[in-house]
Amino acid sequence: MLRPGGTARARLPLPCRGAAARGQAQRGARARGAAGCRRAPGGRMGRMTTAAPVPAPTDAPDATGLGTRREPCELQVLDTALIAPDTLRLGLARVDGAPVRYEPGHFCNLAIPGPQGEVWRSYSVATPLRSGEARERIEVVAAAVPGGLATEYLFARRPGDRLRASGPFGRLLLPGEDPEYYLLMGTGTGLAPYRAMLPEIEQRAAGRALRVTVVMGVRSPAAALYLDEFRGFVARDPQHRRLWVHYSRELPETPAADEAAGYVQQGLPFLGLLPATTLAYLCGNPGMIDAAAGWLGAAGFPRRRVVREKYQSRPTAG
Repeated sequence: MLRPGGTARARLPLPCRGAAARGQAQRGARARGAAGCRRAPGGRMGRMTTAAPVPAPTDAPDATGLGTRREPCELQVLDTALIAPDTLRLGLARVDGAPVRYEPGHFCNLAIPGPQGEVWRSYSVATPLRSGEARERIEVVAAAVPGGLATEYLFARRPGDRLRASGPFGRLLLPGEDPEYYLLMGTGTGLAPYRAMLPEIEQRAAGRALRVTVVMGVRSPAAALYLDEFRGFVARDPQHRRLWVHYSRELPETPAADEAAGYVQQGLPFLGLLPATTLAYLCGNPGMIDAAAGWLGAAGFPRRRVVREKYQSRPTAG
């Protein structure tokens, strides 16, 4: 996620009881991820949008995670693309060919070489999937930060380059038991984990009235990540799903009915949220999260009903 990103975004997840049911599974995934991983060589190549072949497994390994910082996993860059003026998408796969197992909403850490040694930066896994599945190819997105150590490194990657990773991590996960209403609010690359959640939410909503509102906060139309996918998600069940897109700097020439000027938190009073039935997710810009969490708290939301994950920019090394 990207929202943010390394381009240097550090994750500052806050505890959430709603995601506690996933804790044991996360710890198991991290333990499994350490197996079979090894350190990668360096290598620097420029960005391009052509694709490298998926690494062929030599012994059909089982799906696993991405290792730990002590025993990181080696990933190969399969493809790269700019999906917004300042946002890079990286397609990645384990070099050993094993599928990557993670939960929708997880993030991973990538090792970034720097003048004072290696640093780690966190990125949401944006690849859509259902809980319990695995993917041979995963996507992460990174937003450019001027002067950012990770920006310079990641935006120069080419297919065939290798990275070291650890994970998956995070508490921005769907609970074991659904509420009546999900609020998914994000800014910039903070929308990436919600994209990953869409197939799981659709599966859970089959045959029942599960209400979902996605609220996107972006600077301009060019920065509206995955807008078509979120609109498609809403269009498949418009009775129970809504989308709002807030543009802080530049509106489309002809705004659609789901688009408005301003910041995402300014729309909270008009959503009809009830603390007893709503589980709110906030992801992305720390200022947005603090403002939205403050409003939700004043409206009667207990902390356990607000899941937060902040993306913090780091413009310099370290």
